[in-house]
Amino acid sequence: SYGLCIFKFTNQITRFSNTGPKAMLIALATYENRLAALFENACEIRLFTREDKQIYPAGRHSLPYSDLCARISALTSCGVTLLICGGITGCSRRLLNQSGIDVVPWIGGEVETVLQAWNEDRLGTLVLPGCHNSGRCCGSRSPHFETGRRGQHRGQNN
Repeated sequence: SYGLCIFKFTNQITRFSNTGPKAMLIALATYENRLAALFENACEIRLFTREDKQIYPAGRHSLPYSDLCARISALTSCGVTLLICGGITGCSRRLLNQSGIDVVPWIGGEVETVLQAWNEDRLGTLVLPGCHNSGRCCGSRSPHFETGRRGQHRGQNN
């Protein structure tokens, strides 16, 4: 069943942001040790939590290949609140957003590099080539794009 998530916890899942405890489970859509070029082609999601500026692995989950609804169901059943991915279709992004999952698309790099950039509020440095802040492709309207965290924009002191 795609709805089953097996977590390897190093700590109890308490999710944090810069402003204190918040519900956040981060998922990276991956192919091998990198973000998949396209969310719809990702083989698995890698799950992470963050506590006191430290990122902890929270598990891995294989994704069904061809069924978008099953992919989204896998993410929601794991409790994912933020997905960081490479390219993504508008349809997939809308369905993820409607399911309560925020999406930071058009990011590329190895898993460790992406996690470090997210933790240091600099995901914008990993935007894939061809995405130039048009607002449609790279999510520049999203508060996640500049900081990697919900509700905190560049220049805010939260």
